Amino acid sequence: QASANSNKPLALMDTQGSDGRGADMEKVNRIATFTLCFSDILVFSLWYADIGRYEAAGYGLVRTVFQEYLKLFGEERRRTMLMFVVHDHDDGTSLESVKQILETDLNSLWQQALKPAGAESLQLGDLFELDFVSLPHPRHRQTEYEKRIGELRSRFCDESNPSYVLKDMFTKMVPINALHTYPAVTWEDLARGVELENPTRR
Repeated sequence: QASANSNKPLALMDTQGSDGRGADMEKVNRIATFTLCFSDILVFSLWYADIGRYEAAGYGLVRTVFQEYLKLFGEERRRTMLMFVVHDHDDGTSLESVKQILETDLNSLWQQALKPAGAESLQLGDLFELDFVSLPHPRHRQTEYEKRIGELRSRFCDESNPSYVLKDMFTKMVPINALHTYPAVTWEDLARGVELENPTRR
């Protein structure tokens, strides 16, 4: 979907996180790697109450994203955005305090991530731009919730917004003439355990 202020189409992939009941973690990790090949921005949704809880907050999946991204794009130092949307943030603490906690956790996960040869000295900020958004409870604070959702939507759809996020620097540059075959081939390679290549080299 494109807004009145943008003529760019916007493709969304909504995938299951690691907190789903009976989640098949091998499949979850495969889907996460698949989305890395196409996504300019990865959006992680988590509950405010789960921050700091490794499994509930999906930290294992985040570490997988770090490791797979290093394999795919680490050599060319291509950057992407990781946006963390915190739901039900209603206890009166500031977004800045939430940001500090998450940044500490993310840097710890980055240190734990397995890095290929030559990438050992890379820092989290070398490959990822971090962004943090908090949302209040949609029923208890409906008016404010809808306002925040509108602001978030504008960041994706309105190129005149100073906080517009779909920057050229984040694009994965999938060749247009391969778009009809590349997703299927990528998924088949993942299912067979084949090491993926950077999409610009295919």
